[in-house]
Amino acid sequence: MPTPKPRQNADGTVSWRVTFRLGRATPTETFTSLDAAQRFIDLADEIGWQAARELRVSLVTHDDRIPTLAGWFDAHLKDLAASATPGTIDGYRGEAARTWLPRLGRYPLDVLTSEQITEWVAWQRQQETVRSAAARRRAEEARRQARKDGAPVPPLPSAQRVSDKTVKNSHGLLSAVLETGCRRYRLPNPAKGVKLPSDGEVDEMVFLTAAEYDRLLGATPEYWQPLRSEERRV
Repeated sequence: MPTPKPRQNADGTVSWRVTFRLGRATPTETFTSLDAAQRFIDLADEIGWQAARELRVSLVTHDDRIPTLAGWFDAHLKDLAASATPGTIDGYRGEAARTWLPRLGRYPLDVLTSEQITEWVAWQRQQETVRSAAARRRAEEARRQARKDGAPVPPLPSAQRVSDKTVKNSHGLLSAVLETGCRRYRLPNPAKGVKLPSDGEVDEMVFLTAAEYDRLLGATPEYWQPLRSEERRV
């Protein structure tokens, strides 16, 4: 990661410059303090240089009265606490922390765009699941031990990516949070209309239980009952 470099200004003050690589270009961002420059570097480390630059530019016209997505998410969960169980609240918090909150949480509601959410969806699909990462860490440790012992080295399992269903569920939570916040501040919900993945979807087969079969048969006119309930096979 780059290091902020001080620069003496004509008026005697010191500004801090951060030069970084973005594709083939090497742009520079200038800050009034070392702390601000370091925060920018830390942000870029999490969401990428391009996103960090876009966020910095967009904040120039940001309405200071409107919270960030992370700030509104906290308020959203406090409102839900009146009706939802603590376990549900903790589940929402954990899901957000694993998915969209690290990349989108710093954006104010009036700055966040559909394009940024689309970029998050594409990024999330490439992430390894927590279970897969843990399994691969254990496997790597077993491989190191095998090499040390001179034993056959077991293969390293392939990384398992986040499923499309998980991405859709996370987007649903994001959209619900944004819906309440955007309604509060009279903004359009940028999560609406975002295209979601459909690869690998499998329709699950649905079967009636014995009790459901009985209820269905009981509600069917006798003329249309080819079998009596006592004749059905379970």
